[in-house]
Amino acid sequence: VFAALPPGPGPFGTNLLSQPVVGALRGKSRDGWRKGKLCTIDDPALNNTNATLALQAAINVCGDLVKGGTVLVKSGLKLYVAALWLRSNLTLYI
Repeated sequence: VFAALPPGPGPFGTNLLSQPVVGALRGKSRDGWRKGKLCTIDDPALNNTNATLALQAAINVCGDLVKGGTVLVKSGLKLYVAALWLRSNLTLYI
């Protein structure tokens, strides 16, 4: 029996991180997303607008951190968003 292997190294190279990464432990508790850096999207001026740049900026600031980060989108906002590039060790809480 052969184990399933990915088709190649992928676009990000072959660097492997030991698992679980430090920030992944945040997912073990119900409120673990509150640990690490918190970036909040709550500006009423973003309501009913294209918020792609604001949301991507928050993802860039809170992502790829050793202790993890969370982008929190406050309830009640209606945001229009195009494609986003998510980061490692990030919780997108909508």
